[in-house]
Amino acid sequence: MVVRIRKFVIPLVLAVLAVIGCFAVHAGVQHFYRQNYPVHYRDTILKYAAEYEVDPLFILAVMKTESDFNPNAVSEADARGLMQIAETTFDWIKDKLNDETSVFSDMYTPEINIRYGTFFLHYLYQEFESLELAAAAYHAGRGAVNDWLTDSTLSSDGETLHKIPSSVTAHYVNKVMNAYDKYCSIYPDGI
Repeated sequence: MVVRIRKFVIPLVLAVLAVIGCFAVHAGVQHFYRQNYPVHYRDTILKYAAEYEVDPLFILAVMKTESDFNPNAVSEADARGLMQIAETTFDWIKDKLNDETSVFSDMYTPEINIRYGTFFLHYLYQEFESLELAAAAYHAGRGAVNDWLTDSTLSSDGETLHKIPSSVTAHYVNKVMNAYDKYCSIYPDGI
């Protein structure tokens, strides 16, 4: 009888340990991904995501790629803040928003930077109707993307790009879209 119980209990205990181990590994992986793809500035992102109809996870992907959530980040081109807004882009957005009070140094203020960056993403998505093209235009500029779309070697339909001719922009778009995919996977129910 003891032998029968052992034959039954040992496999049962091993099965339970295997299930617990799977849950522990899954929890560890989830923790790792959430550490590497965090949600900072949640309330501000949600506020402007709703106002400008942009997926908050896409905003996070751009922010992660641009500054890795450093509000004091400055690029070689003097783009500033979380979403790396350059001065010419700042001036253009400021005009579109009829914002008479903000100045370029406000790009270090997360609330204002996220508002400007999210508005710009909204504008680009409205123009190009594609997250990939919006990301490309965010990086290379609207003019460059429009030029690429008129080049039959890069776009057969004038609406999609088969190839991004700038390797730097192609790399940027790839990073943003990979980050977006990770955010969608880690936060399937949103933030």
